[in-house]
Amino acid sequence: MARKFSFRLEPVLKIKTHKVQEAKEAFAEAQYLRVKKENEIVQMESYLDSILMDSSAGKASAAE
Repeated sequence: MARKFSFRLEPVLKIKTHKVQEAKEAFAEAQYLRVKKENEIVQMESYLDSILMDSSAGKASAAE
């Protein structure tokens, strides 16, 4: 007689759960880095705007 085929699904499910958790963590880190970079861009834009405002105000007062 042939042996009965036995396959346990639990190890496969554990691997899948682990991979899903890794993907969620990688996605969360990518989101964090994106928000951090967006905040840096906003800060740099504000800084550059303030420099432009200071330089244009300085030129106007020097011309008077």
